[in-house]
Amino acid sequence: MERVGKEGPADSQDLDELLSTAQGLASAIGEDERAASIAAGLQQPVEDLDILIGEAAAGADRGRIFYSLKQNDLTLFVREDGMQAYVGEATGRLGAADLRRLLRANHLQNILRQDVDGAGEMLRRAPHTWVRVAQGVTVQAAAGELVYLHPESGDPVLSRALETASTRLRSLLEAVEIDAESLAGLHVAMAVPGDVIARPAPAGQVGRAGSDVFGREIPAPAAVTSQPPEAGLFVNLSAGGQYVAHRLGYVCLEEGRLSLLSPLWIDPQEIEAYLVWLGGSGRRLTSARLRQCLADRDIVNGIEEQVIGDLERSARQPGFASGVYLVARGTAPVVGTDGRVEMVVNTARRPGRERDDGSMDFRDVNFVPDASVGQVVARLVPCMPGTDGTSLNGSNLASDPGEEMQLEAGQNVVVETRDDGSQEYISTIEGMVKAGGDKIDVVEFLRVNGDISFNTGNIKFGGEVCVIGSVVQGFSVVAGAGITITGTVEAGCTVVTQGDLTVGRGIVGRKTKVVAGGTIRVQFVQEAAVVAGADLLVRSSTYHAHLRCGSTVTITGGGSERMGSIVGGETWALKGISAHVSGAQSGVTTRLVVGIDYEKADQLDRLAQDVDQAYDNIRRILTRFGLERIDILQITNMVKAATGPQRMVLRRAAQRLGEFAQAYQGLRARRDQLLGRSSADAEGAEISLSRTVFSGTEARVGDHTQKVVADLGPSRFRVINDRLVVQ
Repeated sequence: MERVGKEGPADSQDLDELLSTAQGLASAIGEDERAASIAAGLQQPVEDLDILIGEAAAGADRGRIFYSLKQNDLTLFVREDGMQAYVGEATGRLGAADLRRLLRANHLQNILRQDVDGAGEMLRRAPHTWVRVAQGVTVQAAAGELVYLHPESGDPVLSRALETASTRLRSLLEAVEIDAESLAGLHVAMAVPGDVIARPAPAGQVGRAGSDVFGREIPAPAAVTSQPPEAGLFVNLSAGGQYVAHRLGYVCLEEGRLSLLSPLWIDPQEIEAYLVWLGGSGRRLTSARLRQCLADRDIVNGIEEQVIGDLERSARQPGFASGVYLVARGTAPVVGTDGRVEMVVNTARRPGRERDDGSMDFRDVNFVPDASVGQVVARLVPCMPGTDGTSLNGSNLASDPGEEMQLEAGQNVVVETRDDGSQEYISTIEGMVKAGGDKIDVVEFLRVNGDISFNTGNIKFGGEVCVIGSVVQGFSVVAGAGITITGTVEAGCTVVTQGDLTVGRGIVGRKTKVVAGGTIRVQFVQEAAVVAGADLLVRSSTYHAHLRCGSTVTITGGGSERMGSIVGGETWALKGISAHVSGAQSGVTTRLVVGIDYEKADQLDRLAQDVDQAYDNIRRILTRFGLERIDILQITNMVKAATGPQRMVLRRAAQRLGEFAQAYQGLRARRDQLLGRSSADAEGAEISLSRTVFSGTEARVGDHTQKVVADLGPSRFRVINDRLVVQ
């Protein structure tokens, strides 16, 4: 017996798309190339690293991404680019010699010896302080080469890293939805007016390679062979070749253009604007600079002045977090009200009160017509217009009107339009109201006080029928609308309705035939054939019955062990079967089928037999040739080599082999096509048995079948990844 657990996680995404909090960073570390590079330098497994965003203890590196490695008495922090290393979070006393041994053990090379000598005392006084202990050697560009600079620190930035970050940031800022988690892990430098973001290397400067904190070489840039980038949006190019920012924005290098990206994300409807803050010194964020960004994007409506002021004050406080902040909000249009149907009469059928044994008590149900002649049975209220909104730039945003609703006046119903535009649906007869889909009817109502027997004869009626009694053996009731039978449908009876069917007690008899276009409700079914177009609700049990329904079969009931059970027979439901028990201790064959249409299954079974027969025919002829598989060349040579009557026999056999092979392929194609359609039906369908599944039960979901050979407890049968599993 196969059992499966929960489905596995979705495919991993790139680290930068998962970062949101320190915990989120740590969970995604295994997917990052930068983590792999740091782990290789430390010569430690990548899974031993944690990831975090530097806070106040990181000093000038606040807001940068770090990878940390926990040691015995302290933690080692390495910046994402491998150019800075810190120690901190000390838990014990650590001397300078101990610290040097620890750094060498983790393969750090460019150690700041003076800082290391004082680190022990500093950590003893403030264990949570970060002390810088190693620093990489920056690559030095040759004279005339353009150097990209970090706006805050002035440190050189590799053009390739800047281009990669720029592409990712633009795609995220221009996305239909703002993804705060993806943005949180992206580190792009924020420039303010006056920042130099690129400049040529000084005259006479010699280019040289650099190295990271592990001593690994960072090659010097190749000689300049291309034109310097164009000064793009919000960037000025000075006479000395410096690129200077004149707005608040993120430094962006794309397609030979150095520009600033606005830190604002605006939704596609232009109703909301958010500041996207990726970290860095909060003191660079001012109200005036942010208002200028809003003006640059033509945002004049709905500016959140209080929020902007609060942001400036919060940004100056320690711990100001990266994030997404709403700074302007227009007015969204309000969609109009949809048209609706108001039922004036209560069309909900209360079939009766269920007794403890599953039978129905109809004493409190009045079987009388819903509508009288000239009575309003329903009212159609027209749709109402919506309210326009205002965008961030002050333009009008048209609202969508409400959706009109259509209601057709069906049988015995007329329509009158009122002054307010509403329509009233009026009955022309006394009868029962039938409302479904976009149509309303009033059907005739027939009440039979007593059994359907020799006293009444068979009933055939175009409207709704209510039988206050039973359908006696051999008689029939056929109705165009629903049928209610307060008693039993006895052996040999026929009951057919296009609507719902409610039976107060049971449906019995091998020759009994019951068909309903809607839902069937019944206490029990014994040996009868029952077909429901919608749901089949059985309040007690079924015994050797043949049930089919277009939706779900539900067997309820409590009390005795037999209540809620399906014993023997065949129960067939397109969407699902739910019961307490299937089968019996005797091992009686009980077939349960879901997820496949009855006619489609019959076609599949016949096709499977035809495929097997065609395959047997092919095997029989291959045996005549002494082959295990079809080999056209070998068969051709055998026919050519034969003489006399033997050649004619083999030629005929080869011809028949071709015919059988063609038929086999055609049958397989038809079967596979039908299986594809049945797989869609099987998706989501299941058999649920809450108490016991006895041996002898045969469970089929779509085209997958399993026979239960040993009793099971509570079980669910369903198809997962094209396999039938039991949970």
